[in-house]
Amino acid sequence: MIKASSHIILSCLCIVFLASCQDHSSHSKKNEELKVVPTKTEISYFNTLLDSTFNIESKDSSVRNIQNLYFEIDEENKDGIFTFRGGNQRNSPVRGEISFQPKKIIKDWEFRTAIDSMKGAFGYWGGGAGWTGQPLVVNWKKNEIPFLSNLNPAFLSKNELKEIIQISLSGKIYFLDFESGAETRPPLFIRNPIKGTPSIDPKNKDLLFVGQGIPHRGNMAWRVFHLKKQSLIHEQILPSAFSYRKWGACDASPLLDTSSSTMIWPTESGVIYRTNYSDTSFNSVEQFRYKLPASHHQGIESSPCAYKQLGYFTDNGGNVFCADLRNMQPRWHFFNTDDSDASPVLSIEKENPFIFIGNEVDKQGSKGFGYLRKLNALTGKEVWYFERECYSSVGVKVNNGGMLCTPLLGKKQAANIIYTIFSRTTVNGAGELVALNKETGAVLFKVPFQQYSWVSPIALYDKNGYPTLFVPTVGGVIYLIDGMNGSVLYSENFGCTFESSPIAWANRIIQPARGNKIFSFILE
Repeated sequence: MIKASSHIILSCLCIVFLASCQDHSSHSKKNEELKVVPTKTEISYFNTLLDSTFNIESKDSSVRNIQNLYFEIDEENKDGIFTFRGGNQRNSPVRGEISFQPKKIIKDWEFRTAIDSMKGAFGYWGGGAGWTGQPLVVNWKKNEIPFLSNLNPAFLSKNELKEIIQISLSGKIYFLDFESGAETRPPLFIRNPIKGTPSIDPKNKDLLFVGQGIPHRGNMAWRVFHLKKQSLIHEQILPSAFSYRKWGACDASPLLDTSSSTMIWPTESGVIYRTNYSDTSFNSVEQFRYKLPASHHQGIESSPCAYKQLGYFTDNGGNVFCADLRNMQPRWHFFNTDDSDASPVLSIEKENPFIFIGNEVDKQGSKGFGYLRKLNALTGKEVWYFERECYSSVGVKVNNGGMLCTPLLGKKQAANIIYTIFSRTTVNGAGELVALNKETGAVLFKVPFQQYSWVSPIALYDKNGYPTLFVPTVGGVIYLIDGMNGSVLYSENFGCTFESSPIAWANRIIQPARGNKIFSFILE
């Protein structure tokens, strides 16, 4: 079901932004009033606008004002895929293009991770990768390769090395050759399961930021490694005494601003960490906590997105909020019904920013609604929403339905489309991919699956800009789907549980699985 909103943007801006942005019928029709200049300038719309209905509190008495913080649009970095969904707008998990519409999936290589057989207080975790578990890729040039410590000598003479960095539920971080799956360097080991996707400093390619999902052995922490030297630089023990919630998991991928060398990393305790990562002593890590009126549940598992000076966060309580990342001042907030682990995705349309968000069925109980919503990123006002009834398995072992994937923003011929997947659309655990018109929210097509998917789908484009979707499911079936009409081009069951989000570079796709496998697929 789709509903569009109709209110006109206020013609005069107030110094205090009292609207909490929870009105589902507040669609701006005057986007020209909010036009953002595409050159490297701040969004001046927010010079005087604050949301006074909640606050972001600093642990320290003073807060640094980072005037040169500025998140560029970073969709197509040819040096690699350095964070969850490929960039700080969370909308570019693919590099390159394909030369045809594929009709078949071929398994090219398979790597097997270690398996952690210990059964701890939080269960057995094994190996492979879970949610979100996305691989990263660094495209090392010939002059950079000699500076990679512990490199297998077989790779020293290469003119170029595409190196996969793959976390694992076994607690190991693997370094693999993109083309062959061979280990390029020995793995790092943090002794605890890693669930989320790491981030790499895309400018210098020196630092690797790795979170932690479960306190399987000892403390929880986020960590920073020297990527080239494979050495631990910093370990931040979690949760902070400053936090409202005393759960220290860290599944989000941090934001890394190359203009100011600023890291922003939210955690499941509700504390947001900020620091200058060019100072590798990490002696000046700032901490911020927040409270919102609609829901006091703390915890950010999703990866925030950012544009210019603004950051966008979603949390376990259904809170969505925008902050000026230079001074951590609140700009607006919105209540998104339920736990929102899907990462927000940013879209620039006619020079104006919008975000797409989704929620799961958690606090709603065994049955409820998952929503895909489009919000004006300058005001938090809802433009439209699509709702889908979904189910959750409750009891000793909870398995939530709704929207757990991060939506996929269409490009090229699909530039007017937003794709998402709803999980557990029946009590038997089915799923459904939905394609919507990005501007209006109108349904373009739906593709039902026998089993649900938490995987964030990807689209591969041919030289004419025609999209083919690659969609794995929890039952092991991977689908190739025509991205313009929803027809299923191919499907095959690979006998694995897929929760992790894939990446692709040209015709090669890297797809982790639960258990102990990392796959490389070639499309034909």
